[in-house]
Amino acid sequence: MPYQIVYRKKPRETTYIRKLPETVEKPTKFQILERIHFGQLSSMLKEFGKLHPIERATILGELMKGKYFGRTVKPKKWQIEYQKELEKIIKEAEKLLAKKI
Repeated sequence: MPYQIVYRKKPRETTYIRKLPETVEKPTKFQILERIHFGQLSSMLKEFGKLHPIERATILGELMKGKYFGRTVKPKKWQIEYQKELEKIIKEAEKLLAKKI
C-alpha cells in the first residue's frame, strides 16, 4: 500500500505520513476528463510561443476556473439521508424563529 510524506507549515509546522488517496492509482471518470482538458489547454498554450512559466500557469488557471466535470465521489446513502434530515431540522428551526420574531 503506497504512502506519502506530508509537510505542512500552517497552522503549525508538521510532518506526517498518510495513505495515498485511492484516486491516485484509479482516478474517477470525471478526474480523467479534467486531466484530459488540462492537457489540451496546456498543449494549446505551447503554440503561443515562449511564455514565462508563471504567465502560462496564470492563463491555465483562468481557463480552468469555473469548469465543472462532475462529482468526484458519489456520496454514500447515509450521507444523503443525513443531509436531508439536517435540512429538515434547519427548516423547522427557521419556522420557530420566525414565529418568535
